[in-house]
Amino acid sequence: MEATFCSNENEDIYIYGYVSYDKAKLKGPEINKLKNYTINARGRIPISENEFLDMSLNTGIDNEIIDFHMTYVRNFNDTDDTILTRKFGRIRTLNIRTDIGPHRGMPHIDVEIFDQNKNKVFDEVVKQDKEFTNYDSAISAVFRQVEKLSNPLVGAQYWLSPTQIFPERVKRLAKLREQNSLSTSLSILSRAISVRTYEETRNGSLVIDEEHFWKIAEFCIQSIKEKESEFGGDLDVEIPHPTVISSLPFLFFFPENAEYSFKAYHSDGSEVPLQHELSGVVLQRRDGINLIRDLDSIESKFTSQ
Repeated sequence: MEATFCSNENEDIYIYGYVSYDKAKLKGPEINKLKNYTINARGRIPISENEFLDMSLNTGIDNEIIDFHMTYVRNFNDTDDTILTRKFGRIRTLNIRTDIGPHRGMPHIDVEIFDQNKNKVFDEVVKQDKEFTNYDSAISAVFRQVEKLSNPLVGAQYWLSPTQIFPERVKRLAKLREQNSLSTSLSILSRAISVRTYEETRNGSLVIDEEHFWKIAEFCIQSIKEKESEFGGDLDVEIPHPTVISSLPFLFFFPENAEYSFKAYHSDGSEVPLQHELSGVVLQRRDGINLIRDLDSIESKFTSQ
């Protein structure tokens, strides 16, 4: 994952950051593009051993989305037993994608399936009733298709268990959703919980431990249950949140064995010292205990090296 974005403190300063297992695949800070964009970001985010998300985002000088692209990719094994393999036999790849930008006015999701010889054996356009107003709504729409066709846990894995750090949380939350008879998708519920955890760390909670996390989960489940009763059905909406909580469509997290760095540049491409500490949320397992917390002062300083 890598991103270049305009500093909130100085419009002539651009921040470039990356998290990667292979630095050779990084494009580096493309400062020349930032004359037209405030954010230029891209990422390939693993969901499981055989699944990943491919994302890219460009925003304009007024922070409007110029283009956001997202593709879910699953590579199948010969031993996979799914709805799709039972219907199409041995398949190689499933792609589910959408974007904001080129398809404005025609919101839809593309679903493609390829066989072992890379021939397309299925191609469907799933039309959407509403425009994607932000990347949250686009991500949720894709995840709802993924939940139906490939992986019912994808939203919880992405928002709450990056790089499969908390697999037990995903299973427990899916069970709680079923026990509470929620119609709203697991991905929408998971995003609501992730936003709530961000808000609480920003409002003074230094660490969210396992007990606190499940209190947040129960609060979000009950809130969604009340809204379902009020509106007469499931919630197919983006989760509102302040832009200070999440200005990127994908999470910056630091998995083991990955390299990461953040640096600052002038608009002419010359490097400058990074003056301010970066903020972020860390999902961590420490001594067998699950934690969600802010970056501490040492980590914030280290990421600027």
